Amino acid sequence: MLESIQATFWLAFWIGIISAISLPLGALTIRFWQPSSRIIALLMAFGAGALLFALTVDLFAPAIANALYWQVSLGAVIGSLVYLYLNQHLNSWGGFLRKTGTTLQFMQQKQKRQKLAFLTSINRLSFLKKLPEEDKQKLLSFIEIEEFSAKTVLYQQGDLHDAFYLIHSGTIRLQDPQRQLKTFIELEASDVFGRMAFFTRMPNATQAVVGENAEVWKISREAFNQFLESSPAALKAFREYYQEPQPDYIDALPQATDCNSEMMHYLCQRHNMSIDVADHHLNKVQNHIQQYHQLGRIVRKGPTNTLNVEFFQSALLKSESESQLFTLFEELSPKEKQAIVSQFDYRLRKQGECLYKNHSMGDYWFLLDYGEVELFFPQEKLAEPAYLGSGRFFSSRAFLLGGIRLSTAIAKTDVGYWQISRDDFECLMVQYPKISEGLKRYLQAQEVRDYLLKDKKVSEIEATHWHKQAVKSLEAHKLPDLMGLNAPPKHHVAPYLAIWLGIFLDGIPESLTIGAHITSHGVLSLSLIAGLFLSNYPEALSSSASMRAQGYSHRRIFIAWFSLTLLTGLGAAFGSVFFSGSSESDIAIVSGIAAGAMLTVIAETMLPESFAKAGSIVGFVTLLGFLTALMFKAINP
Repeated sequence: MLESIQATFWLAFWIGIISAISLPLGALTIRFWQPSSRIIALLMAFGAGALLFALTVDLFAPAIANALYWQVSLGAVIGSLVYLYLNQHLNSWGGFLRKTGTTLQFMQQKQKRQKLAFLTSINRLSFLKKLPEEDKQKLLSFIEIEEFSAKTVLYQQGDLHDAFYLIHSGTIRLQDPQRQLKTFIELEASDVFGRMAFFTRMPNATQAVVGENAEVWKISREAFNQFLESSPAALKAFREYYQEPQPDYIDALPQATDCNSEMMHYLCQRHNMSIDVADHHLNKVQNHIQQYHQLGRIVRKGPTNTLNVEFFQSALLKSESESQLFTLFEELSPKEKQAIVSQFDYRLRKQGECLYKNHSMGDYWFLLDYGEVELFFPQEKLAEPAYLGSGRFFSSRAFLLGGIRLSTAIAKTDVGYWQISRDDFECLMVQYPKISEGLKRYLQAQEVRDYLLKDKKVSEIEATHWHKQAVKSLEAHKLPDLMGLNAPPKHHVAPYLAIWLGIFLDGIPESLTIGAHITSHGVLSLSLIAGLFLSNYPEALSSSASMRAQGYSHRRIFIAWFSLTLLTGLGAAFGSVFFSGSSESDIAIVSGIAAGAMLTVIAETMLPESFAKAGSIVGFVTLLGFLTALMFKAINP
């Protein structure tokens, strides 16, 4: 008796190993051959067809032959529901990254949730709330989704941040410069911020800092104007918005009794305008909207000092010995250089004032006219401050690569400086394509790659992927964006472990099937072994490619698949012992559980992913897989 159990144990173990050995084979394949997504999709469709035959003939048919209809049906429902429940939780922790199909599904579900949350947020603005649903849906296509880590400074007082935001997740703290930057409100999901400065065409009067890691929706002036042009109803509601009486809560605020609108109160309180000046300013804004059917640019009155080409070129030469950055301007004509310098605005700051803070976004590029600026590097505790004098550029890399600043800039003396925004620079890129070509050359510089690998701590594959995306951005006359690079997936706990558990979840039904059937019948159908083997190989190809794209090494991927192969063998072996002596009814339930889970995997990920990548030919290839499993059945009935 004991010898029989041992023999069954080892038979189940080795059959489990054979059925799953295609998993590490798939991981090894990715190391030496990178098949196209279409090839992987066709292989996956073929494997799905083979597995469908095995499930139908080898799992359901025996139960049906024994009239165990409700047992196998109950097991199938249980297997499907349990798989869906566990899979959903693993996906929320990052397990969806294990293959393209689950990644696409997760992102589609995320987009649906974002859509509902977006509609909730825009209803906070009265003029958007009035719009018909189709216009609200249209606005969704104009937003930019951005993610920020805690402590990131989104904008500071005085920034010409020509956009407003809606919070999807996380928190944003608004800080009051009039009270030593104390937080006066903490905003949460669905809240809107930056809107008053945006709609009044004024510089920001507060500072916005990320509390908890946040995902926000940005609506820029360009996007908003496109929306107004596409929606007459939105334009009409927006014009009426300026005439709306102020909300009740403003009436209770100090010095608000003479303000007849929320915008006027903002101008009086935050920008120290008189009632008459505020009223005149809002009339100008409304007249522009009336005439041009769009919101105009921010106009900031201040000191003027035109940047000349000679000073600009001199500053470039000073930086040339330190960096390859400014070689991007080498091939520009005098006319093109003049166009660039004409877009720089002049600013003054007094001694001790902050030009920008660590973790703020690199939305501006600075050139110092006179005075001295001190740069502090909070992340490098032993680093000495850097001192910049006249004719020096700063915040260059964060500006051109689209990252966050790693330093804080303080005016050591009274300073005058020029600045240019990313939006204005991108307009220049449209007019003068040579600027984009120069930036492409700069992206090849070793200092950029060192910055990605050492400072951003990304893998070689991530750096290469980002570089490709950056080149595509430049071809569309957009500056690159580093904000999402190396950002851990939000709300995903231990992604590698979640991916491994997701792979393990996919393999559990196989173990149950092999162990139960060997215990019940003493052998396992060759068509079932073939179906499992043929379906595992393309799944491992697809998942390994996805995991490589996430930056995981070949070694870690192989370990994940090889360990699963061993666990499949052990699971089958222990299953053969556990189900020893089980009735045909119990075996039917177990077979149903395994079949239900695997059918759910086929319908949820394998076939949708195959069709999305390979098209209608997938149906025929699936049939070929089905018939191949049939041939194995013919060999070993």
